Amino acid sequence: MELVCQSKLRLDGLKTADLEKYEGLDIKDICSTGLDSAGLNHCAHFVSHALNLGFGMLCGNMSWDTKGQGVCIRVDEIFNRCKLVGTWSDRPLCLKPCLAFVTPSTNIQGNHVGSSPKKHIGIFIDDKIWHYSNGSDKVVTDSPERFLVKFKGLYGSKRNFTLVCWAMNKLLVVWACTLLATFSNLALANQEALTLLLGNGQLVISMQPACEPYQPDSQRSSVAKTLSQDVAWALADMVGKPVEIESLCEVLPDARKQCRVVFSVNQGELEWARVYQFTSFPNSLKTPKLADLNCFNLP
Repeated sequence: MELVCQSKLRLDGLKTADLEKYEGLDIKDICSTGLDSAGLNHCAHFVSHALNLGFGMLCGNMSWDTKGQGVCIRVDEIFNRCKLVGTWSDRPLCLKPCLAFVTPSTNIQGNHVGSSPKKHIGIFIDDKIWHYSNGSDKVVTDSPERFLVKFKGLYGSKRNFTLVCWAMNKLLVVWACTLLATFSNLALANQEALTLLLGNGQLVISMQPACEPYQPDSQRSSVAKTLSQDVAWALADMVGKPVEIESLCEVLPDARKQCRVVFSVNQGELEWARVYQFTSFPNSLKTPKLADLNCFNLP
């Protein structure tokens, strides 16, 4: 199962150069809390130091003198903060950098990873996964294919393994898949509809009868499974082109809102748009729910 996550954490500014300083380093050269035993699994420990993930069980909590210091040391605590999941093969090609996880498929239940110790994490950027090799006690890089092969060999080749990814982005779909696009109206006057759309990214497309799933140019045999993935794939096909966003909500008499988000490209003879229309209704949740989702392309 692949992970695409909406979080307060961000990866969109990460560059390969930010990770190169770690290559070949032992964890003792990275962590100052003293949690550097070669007998421990430091994969999440390294990733958390590289990205400054200061939540959950911290490395400093392993000693009274450094209690409350350091970064997260548990793969499951990073994974389980993620809200949107899918398979690596379904990952929008533009979604990088992101986090990469490998674990037996049976160890993933919904959006959560289980207690099996057979799980590993790395950072995917520029076609490489940066991760901590516990056998060599240093930071190394591998291609996603090599990463998966390594852990099939380590955990047992007869198991069904899954490679998953996580993009830590506040506005996941927009920023992850349009870093190379040029928005002519990025400072939207009304961002409510866009916020509602992205905040309900876990909606299952197959459960929305009026939503025609987007099929990306690069993955025509695949169909988006979630709303977040649908939007990401549409934006991926707009990368490198001037993109306009229309975001509008109108209040209905019964306090519901009729909303529309349109991502459009108009470049010479190339003119098309991806449209999302829906009704939003207030509730006690932080993010209002959507109903009557209608998705289609124009023309």
